[in-house]
Formats: sequence, structure tokens, C-alpha cells
Amino acid sequence: MKCSAHLKYWSQITAPSLFFDIADDRVPRVWIVGSSIIRRLYAHICEQGLDRNLGLRCRITWEGRGGRLWEQLLPVLRSLRTKAPAPDILVIHLGGNSVCREGRNRLDFLREMKTDLAEVLRLLPRTRLLFSSILPRLNWRGQIARSAYGIERSRRWLNKRDCRLPGRETDALRSSLEHRPVASVQGWSPPEPRGE
Repeated sequence: MKCSAHLKYWSQITAPSLFFDIADDRVPRVWIVGSSIIRRLYAHICEQGLDRNLGLRCRITWEGRGGRLWEQLLPVLRSLRTKAPAPDILVIHLGGNSVCREGRNRLDFLREMKTDLAEVLRLLPRTRLLFSSILPRLNWRGQIARSAYGIERSRRWLNKRDCRLPGRETDALRSSLEHRPVASVQGWSPPEPRGE
């Protein structure tokens, strides 16, 4: 099997230690839902002939689409749920395209995220959630100001906030995935944007 530096990096999101309470005879199911970075990663895996399950004993469903907004998370999950059994692990890489939505501040966005994650837990009660932090960008979808300084501050603020849901004893089912700066992943450079 071919391998590359950034696939080794991304394989941390489905490390074997994440598979808990799964019978030995069953292959764990993982859904990775996100925007263009997930779509591009899956396209790269296919183009390079790499293992779509990242060399792990699991079955990964890739659901990435360029420009996907946070608001599209629940419809996507409901659609996936009608086609397949619930996953053991759900990796969510969304939020970057929704950070500067007009008429919404970061506190409103955080509330929306918490409300939606509570609904995800109702929809997929036995699924472990991994929330991938929002990555920095040079240009943001919906950016009006010349400087992205305020947007970057909002991104950092959102990433620091804990999306724990009050009154739920499911802390073991949720965690956050922080990313190292891409430049520190040896041998990887981001693909050129294609007008998304």
C-alpha cells in the first residue's frame, strides 16, 4: 500500500484507541463529514491508489463537498443514516465556511454548533464524535473586510470553546481534534484552490 506524510497525519483521527466497545468480529464504521478539504483528501487517496480506510481496520465513509456549511451537517447525517447503519465514530470537519455568515456573530454560531451537536447525539447516540478544529485561511468565504484579522480571532475563539453539552454524561463520546500547522507535516503541501 502506498503511503504519504499527510495520510499518516490524518490517520490519527481514526487511531485504533478510538475504537471502544466494539466487538472483535465487527469492523468499526467511521464517517468523515466535511467541506472541500475532506473532498480533496478523498480525491487524492483515489488518484494515488491509496487505501481509502487509511490502512486501519475500519470502514470509512467519506462525505466531503466544497463549500459545505455547518448548517448542512444535520441534513447530510440524516441522509447518510437512511443509507447505512450508524457509525462508531463521526469526524466532523465543518465550520470554516460558516464563520463569516452575514448577520451572525461568533457567540450565535457557537450556540448553533452546540444545538446541532446535541441533535447529532440524539440521532447517533452510540457514536463517538470527533470535532476537527476550524483551520486558518488567507481568504474566507463571505469575507468583506480587507483584513481577515477579526475572522481569525473568531476562528481561534471558536476552536478554544468546548462544545460539551450541559446535562449529558457523554464526555467520553466527544473530543476535539486540533491540527498542527500544515507546514510542520513534512512532505505535504496544500492543493491549489479550484474556485470553490
